[in-house]
Amino acid sequence: APSMPWHFARNYDRTYQDAMKEIDDAVEKLKQRGARRIVVAGHSLGGNGALGYAATRKGLAGVIPIAPGHEPERSFFGQKMGPYTYAARRLVAQARGKELDDFLDANEGKWFTVRIPAEVYLSYFDSDGPAVMPKNAAAIAPGTPVLWIEASGEIYSVLGPNYAFNKIPPHPKSAFVYVVSDHLSAMRNSDKVVIAWLNCL
Repeated sequence: APSMPWHFARNYDRTYQDAMKEIDDAVEKLKQRGARRIVVAGHSLGGNGALGYAATRKGLAGVIPIAPGHEPERSFFGQKMGPYTYAARRLVAQARGKELDDFLDANEGKWFTVRIPAEVYLSYFDSDGPAVMPKNAAAIAPGTPVLWIEASGEIYSVLGPNYAFNKIPPHPKSAFVYVVSDHLSAMRNSDKVVIAWLNCL
């Protein structure tokens, strides 16, 4: 699994759009090794990224967002992040998007600041930007099966399939599944579900 720009060790060192290009590179390496069918999966913001990738690329054999997170379009994000996204948007409009500044971030209900370029922050936190899951779900190419996994103990699991999953073009093998888990252990606790689903593709 490649370490992506949203990993704590990288601290948003590239934009959301650049992250999609990093997935392109990983996919190309797999194809060079003989892979013929590509399934993209991710956990938390990685699950968001998997949806974003499927929304902008065709030909995937499947997509697996696991306890996907990050909802910049939701009101609670807007109330907290609004002043920061406004500041980032203003810097980008002034051609100062590469300047570092302190911006608000959240993870599992905890709020903290990150010091990153304004253009990078905006790419993740714009309420109409590329990281909006309902918009990306609706843009996934028809014929793409999606296994959406939610953790039963996840703080936002109450959103259910109507939040974004039901916006994905229908596929007979697509499924929305709850696993008994909290957010952090969702990958480990969903391994059997994932393997069974992959084997049925």
